[in-house]
Amino acid sequence: MNTEQLSFFQSINAQLRTAEPQAPTGEQNPLDSIAVLDYYGFLAIEGPDTTTFLQGQTTCDLDTVNDNCAQLGAFCTPKGRIISSFLIACDPHHHLLRMRLDLVASTADAISKYIAFSKATQRNASEDYTAIGLSGACAGATIEGLFGTLPGGKHRSISHDGVVVVQLDERASVFECWIPTAQLPLLWPQLSSNHTLTSAQYWQLAIIRQGQGEVSAATSELFIPQMLNFHRTGAISFTKGCYTGQEVIARMQYKGKLKRHMYRVALPGERAQPGDDLYSAGTDQSIGKIVNCITTTPGRSEALAVITRANVEADNVLLQPASTDFDADSKLGEINENTAVKILSLPYTIAD
Repeated sequence: MNTEQLSFFQSINAQLRTAEPQAPTGEQNPLDSIAVLDYYGFLAIEGPDTTTFLQGQTTCDLDTVNDNCAQLGAFCTPKGRIISSFLIACDPHHHLLRMRLDLVASTADAISKYIAFSKATQRNASEDYTAIGLSGACAGATIEGLFGTLPGGKHRSISHDGVVVVQLDERASVFECWIPTAQLPLLWPQLSSNHTLTSAQYWQLAIIRQGQGEVSAATSELFIPQMLNFHRTGAISFTKGCYTGQEVIARMQYKGKLKRHMYRVALPGERAQPGDDLYSAGTDQSIGKIVNCITTTPGRSEALAVITRANVEADNVLLQPASTDFDADSKLGEINENTAVKILSLPYTIAD
C-alpha cells in the first residue's frame, strides 16, 4: 500500500486488517455495506500476446474474458499445484488479475520465465488500484447511478474511465470495484453514500460462505485446483487445450479419484490460520489443511478447509492432534469438543 492509499483510508477511517471488528454472526452480511479489500493486490498484463500467453498459463479460458466478462482462475506449477488463484477482468488497455496481495510478487516471478518469450509484459499494479467491495440492496443502484450501467450477471464486468466493476452474484447485490488510486477521493463519496463502512472481514466471510477458496502465501503450491472445488466454481476449463499443469489436472478429473475436497467448517477458537493442519482422533498425522479462515464470534471461527473425505464422513476432524488434547481422564481416540471441527453447508455440491 502506498502513502496515497494509506492517507486516503486514514481520512475516511477505513477499517483495515490492523483494526478489524469481529465478523457478523448471522448467515448474511449486513445490508448495504462497503469495505476496503486491502488484502488484495493486482498483476497487470498487457501487449498483443496477452490472451495467448495467459491461455497457456492459467486454468480458465481466456477466450471468454473481455470488456464485459470476468473469470476465476489459477496459475499452477507443472505438477498441477496452485501458485495463486485470481479473478481476472480487462479494460481496453490491459488484463487485471486480482489476487491475494502476498502472492503478487511471487506470481510475477513464477511466470516471468514464460512471459519472456511472448509479446506481453507484466507489472505489479497493487499500488495503482484498490479493490472496494460493495454489497446489499442498494449496491446495484449505486453502481448503475455512478457508471451508467450494470454488468448484467455473475462474473460479468464493465470498464468505465479506468474503473473495472465485477458483479459477483446473479441478483446484482454484490460487486467488486477496482479503482485507480488517483480516483478514490472522487468516487468514494458516491460509492459510500448509501452504504455502511465495514471491515474487510465481512467480505472475507461472505467469500467463505460462497465456497470460493483463495490461495495465499501460506497455501501456495499445496493444492491442485479440484481440491479447492474449482471444477465446481468455474475456475477450470477442460476444453481450452494445454496450459501449465493441465496434464495433472485433467488426469485427476477423468482418471483419478480425489480423496480430499474443500469443505466449509466451523472451528473452535480464534487462532486458526491458512495452512494450519487438521487432524483426526487417535493420530497426529494431518488429514487436512485450512485454506481461508475468519473469526466470527469470541471462541468461534469459520473456514474453508481441504479435508480427507473419509474423515468428514466419519465426523472425525479435529483442530489439534488428539495427543495434545488429553487430560487425566482422556482416552486415545476420544474427540474433545473443544477441538472438534463441524462441517457446514456450501451453496454447491462438492462431488458426484
